[in-house]
Amino acid sequence: MLAMMNRLTDQENWHAEVFDEAAVARWRAEGGPAAITTNPPLSDRARAWCVQELRDKAFAFRRTGHVRVLDAGSAVCKADGPLLAGLAEEVRGAVAPMLVEWMHRGQLDWRSPHILSLVDPALFPLVYGRSLVFADEERGGRVSVEGVRSGAYKYAGTTIAPVQVEKRTDADELQREIDFHLGLGYSTRSMRPQYHRNAPFYRWSPYYQALPCEVAFVDGDGDGDDDNVDAKVRITSPINNLHPAHRELYRAIETLVGRAIPLWNDCLVLGQHGWDDECVQDQPGPVPLRIITYGVEWKNELPELPPPSSELWLQAKRYLELPERDEHGSVTPHPSVSRVPRPSDS
Repeated sequence: MLAMMNRLTDQENWHAEVFDEAAVARWRAEGGPAAITTNPPLSDRARAWCVQELRDKAFAFRRTGHVRVLDAGSAVCKADGPLLAGLAEEVRGAVAPMLVEWMHRGQLDWRSPHILSLVDPALFPLVYGRSLVFADEERGGRVSVEGVRSGAYKYAGTTIAPVQVEKRTDADELQREIDFHLGLGYSTRSMRPQYHRNAPFYRWSPYYQALPCEVAFVDGDGDGDDDNVDAKVRITSPINNLHPAHRELYRAIETLVGRAIPLWNDCLVLGQHGWDDECVQDQPGPVPLRIITYGVEWKNELPELPPPSSELWLQAKRYLELPERDEHGSVTPHPSVSRVPRPSDS
């Protein structure tokens, strides 16, 4: 059911067609978006439920501009529409000057089949013991977008990033625990490698550090001369490998982040105490679990067997009537088989 609703919300104008019975009938037709193959197949009642739930989602979509799907504890948010189309055009327009700049420098090959990464934040990270950083109390180690644009930062006042101590001294032991966990499939807390005493040291590199940019919320009126009212957020530190001189691209990224925040708020999992413990079945997600299995009891039922007159039944009966072999490999005749005396018995 979740898969079918996810597929239907990919259809153009689904939030209007879901109220049109003729459109719903086309969805259900053979080859339509709702004609998905499941095992067991979806019943008519299940499909009717999906349509009713999609109608509820359509009202929320008209209000928020996005829809929450695959919502069974956790969820995924999807958005589409004129606003996103306009944002895509804004990004293309902001990227165009960068393409021209790369072309003039001879770094752009239009014939290359490879994907071109104009901005790769993981490229040229901070290298401990080599990269220069600001360490004065006035700046607090921070670099602002406007400071980079104005050229206020010079090499004066910088120092080399201090070398970090290597604390990952038991990598072999941790790897053995990981292999043991994967090989035997234990799920107890004591066998989980993430609870290893030195596991936090493996979440960070003592040699490199990626340089994320900082984003701050702003009021609806924006701030400064570079006002981007639609974004609701402002990038306050440079994006690694993207010079702040590319104002239009910075604005487009701010708009993208600002529009993504409502979707994040609607689908990100809110962690609770013990949420990662398999024995704790709280509801940590933003939506209720659809099937809760607390204290479920059921009665085992025998499978449906073929009638005694069927060929399968007769084959099984003939097999069971075959003579048994003892521990020495000799065949013991079936009691119903009469023993024929041999000449030597007389």
